[in-house]
Amino acid sequence: MNELTKKMLADAIVDTGGVVTSAARKLDIARGTVYTYMRKWNLKPAVDDARAKLKDEAEICIREAIVTHKNWNAAKWYLDRQAQDRGYGTQITLKQTIPDKDMDEIRAALNGDFIAEHKPIQ
Repeated sequence: MNELTKKMLADAIVDTGGVVTSAARKLDIARGTVYTYMRKWNLKPAVDDARAKLKDEAEICIREAIVTHKNWNAAKWYLDRQAQDRGYGTQITLKQTIPDKDMDEIRAALNGDFIAEHKPIQ
């Protein structure tokens, strides 16, 4: 491969939607090398922009699947994540009186996958 340039890396990042592993493969270099030059050349904004565009494309695909009634899983996925204000989603609300000393262990076990209105026991 020729010497890596900022333009080559930026183009690879854009072409792969900001997926570093794919950019590295495209350039036939290690992922670590991509990260090193991303920092050196301040390409994080390019990565963020490429990832945002990829998210937009994914949302377009989901919209098309919903509108054409071809993919009910896409509709469910979208409602679970974007229509929680309408009662959709997989969020579970649990109300329980739990001593403060046990809350840290519970939060760790659930990896933060819950919303808790925790009021200390008096």
